[in-house]
Amino acid sequence: MNINSLIQLLVILEECSNPEAVVTELEQILHGCGFEYYGLLRHLPQNPVQQNPESWAAALAGRWPEHWPRIYAAKKYALIDPMVRYLGHAQRPFRWREAMAAFHKDAHQRRMEQMMVDAFGHGLEDGYIFPIHGRNGTLASLSLAGKPIELSPVEIALLEAVARKAFWRLLDLKGEAPALETVCRPTRR
Repeated sequence: MNINSLIQLLVILEECSNPEAVVTELEQILHGCGFEYYGLLRHLPQNPVQQNPESWAAALAGRWPEHWPRIYAAKKYALIDPMVRYLGHAQRPFRWREAMAAFHKDAHQRRMEQMMVDAFGHGLEDGYIFPIHGRNGTLASLSLAGKPIELSPVEIALLEAVARKAFWRLLDLKGEAPALETVCRPTRR
């Protein structure tokens, strides 16, 4: 992986004038890094009373294997996906195998393993997830997947910065960033 390309991408993303340019630049670098698939997801606020694990995020950008999103939804993998579950606790980037290990003795372990077999069959052999945090928890995440790739700590740090920059730049260009940055003022009683 070319560290200079990741640093250059941070500058290029700031200069992009529309969301399509951000996605194009992001895809080129991720593909150049060896990641065939990715998803930049904006996490949706959940009402604690009516939690719906199937609608936990909306895609800002992504490329997944053909049919995989339909299979994932049809088999309701969002309910047991170890990466989604681990993401709820993660404070820093993690590799898929870390999420699987965290739920080693989980009641849903067999179904998680089946999901991973299905994923592997669709070219999703390994991956990384980069959480993007805000003041109230996880705002978004960047998932990278495909063939196994070993990332150095520096590469992980730079990809984490790329994830944040791409997320915020897309929101800026869509006019959605101010809603997440509004200062709430307490009311007098």
